[in-house]
Amino acid sequence: MTKSSKALLKTVSMDQKQLLDNLLQLYLYEFTDYTDDDLNSLGRYDYEYFESYFIDKDRYAYFIYMGTQLVGFCMVNQHSLLQNSYIHSIAEFFILRKYRKYGIGRAAANEVLAKHGPSWEIPQLTQNKIAMKFWEKVILEISNGNYQIILSSTKDKQTIKFEMV
Repeated sequence: MTKSSKALLKTVSMDQKQLLDNLLQLYLYEFTDYTDDDLNSLGRYDYEYFESYFIDKDRYAYFIYMGTQLVGFCMVNQHSLLQNSYIHSIAEFFILRKYRKYGIGRAAANEVLAKHGPSWEIPQLTQNKIAMKFWEKVILEISNGNYQIILSSTKDKQTIKFEMV
């Protein structure tokens, strides 16, 4: 398979809910590098807002494809951590490890940001240096350097706030 940096976003439908949940479990497992989350009694990681992505009109879930190959997902909502009135937020963003370093994440991020722009917040754990570097690079390009990094009071989280240009 030829690896290309062209990303295709497809809205997750109700009948693809289980597929998204499967990918979300992989993501949450990888995220334990930065959290102390444990498996629940069913051997799964809990995600409080999962059902909301299939009910609430202000939440959106997308699969990320490289050609016809499913390589990740993105979850977007309109819930501001910084108390802004109307803003979109990247809640979760995941590219399978095998497909990282080909530009597919950047292409998908640019596509989802353009789809829902112009005002954004992207919360991050400060221990996740790879994600911080990725998002700062994407946001620098898309905002022409017009962005703000806001640290939470706990110092283990930061939120990047920006407007697309």
